[in-house]
Amino acid sequence: MEFMKAREAETYASMRIFTGFLFLWHGMQKLFNFPQPMPPDVPAFIIWVAGPLELFGGILVMIGLFTRPTAFVMSGLMAFAYWMAHGMKALLPSVNGGELAALYCFVFLFISARGSGIWSLDESTFSLSSLKGLATTQQGDPGSSRTAIGQYADKQNIPMPSASSSKVEEGGFNSFLGVAAAAAAIFFLRSKVGDSTDPGIWLIAGAGALFLGWGLFNINKR
Repeated sequence: MEFMKAREAETYASMRIFTGFLFLWHGMQKLFNFPQPMPPDVPAFIIWVAGPLELFGGILVMIGLFTRPTAFVMSGLMAFAYWMAHGMKALLPSVNGGELAALYCFVFLFISARGSGIWSLDESTFSLSSLKGLATTQQGDPGSSRTAIGQYADKQNIPMPSASSSKVEEGGFNSFLGVAAAAAAIFFLRSKVGDSTDPGIWLIAGAGALFLGWGLFNINKR
């Protein structure tokens, strides 16, 4: 299985992105009754506390922004959910119905310890800020400064930014803001029309997905 060892970074990034994508839909269900409505007897604090955490936490983990603290909070949320809803019913998660919560808990804990990895806004921001900080501290010949920056980048496994890296970083962050704005607009529509099947909600959700996809494409292209 040496061929998979060479793809460790890509495999981990795919797991992080897919985990965040799956998780955000739990928040969508709680806040917007989409893609299917919540049971009528769910307590309000679960809707209005867990819902936003799951939605925006899933988005942040998926795009790799503030990944470590976000994943740590999501791990704690899932631990709380497990013991509140499942853990006291039976010993084994396969019996008490808490397998998904337990799995999310430890996956998020691993992501918090491992960090965002490649294909993430965290990695892009860290790379640029680290190299800019090193460049400002270098003295003397400009050629030696560039050499020192290259050596530091190689040592820290930081990809050297291209001329358009700052635009990529800015575009990625702006696309995250676009997704957050789209989610807020969906919530507004949901409260006004009371129907998650309204075409306007689908249009705004589609626009948010395009923003997010374009941002991730630019990060990968970097």
